[in-house]
Amino acid sequence: MTTEIDAEGLDPAYTDGPFFVIPMPVNKHGSGPEMDPAKVLQTSYEVWNGHNLSLGSYPSKALAQFVADALNATALQSQAEAHAEARAAEDAAKDAFWAVYPTYIEVKGHGISEEAAHTELSARATTAEASLATMREALEHIVQWSEAYPIAAFPEPDFAKVRELLAAGGIEVGAVSASNMRHVVTEVGAIARRALGGSNAE
Repeated sequence: MTTEIDAEGLDPAYTDGPFFVIPMPVNKHGSGPEMDPAKVLQTSYEVWNGHNLSLGSYPSKALAQFVADALNATALQSQAEAHAEARAAEDAAKDAFWAVYPTYIEVKGHGISEEAAHTELSARATTAEASLATMREALEHIVQWSEAYPIAAFPEPDFAKVRELLAAGGIEVGAVSASNMRHVVTEVGAIARRALGGSNAE
């Protein structure tokens, strides 16, 4: 059984909504949920949240619902305040940037208007997004390649036996391993260089 809990100061997992009411049938030992109706001594009402954590047990559904509603209202207010603070910080950062950017442009000898500065910044953002997309595509290519040889299809060999057989043919297993790794890193390097060069060519 759980008892009333003050949500203030708890782990965030307990204070995250939404909060809702769960009927909890209990037996004479105070354990629940009791699934056998014949053994149910009483039904209490618990307030749970989206993490499936119980914050308290109450004797009536009305009281439990009141607590759940109050916690939901508090959670929504906290979320709204956090959102407002984040928006205010973002707006302040933007204002600070645009207060400095025209001067920076003028000092560099460009002497462009604020509208032109916005246009230039937008163009830089577009270029950065395209570069990021190219990098992501390259990383996805490497990930796909890393999954091309699953152990279910290509089981690990008996390396002792491999070494023995290669040695019998006058071949060092280290040379074979180095050749394989050289092929892998060469291809990975090629993928990275194409991404760094802004090319999507395969």
